[in-house]
Amino acid sequence: MGESDKLADRLLELTRAMWTGARAGEWATVIELEAERRTLMDDVFRERTAGAMDVQTEAVMREIVDMDKQTMDLLEQCRGEVGRQLRELASRRKARAAYAANSR
Repeated sequence: MGESDKLADRLLELTRAMWTGARAGEWATVIELEAERRTLMDDVFRERTAGAMDVQTEAVMREIVDMDKQTMDLLEQCRGEVGRQLRELASRRKARAAYAANSR
């Protein structure tokens, strides 16, 4: 196994760990892993161009793209949920403030 194959395997490993972290809601971990992955991805593409990619690396990249899409979809769902919770919190605060102002 060549060095670039090892890098591609490590990219896949990091991407899988990111997906696991995203499903667990561990977004800080996802961000840390993405930083490491970005550096490795630069190394992989420095050695290979899209036209020169072997079958194994191409399959790894497809899997990474698929998992990235799933992670982004999950992130969007979480953002929506957090936004909803923040709106509910703001609404409760307004209701408490109105109650406090009218109960004096």
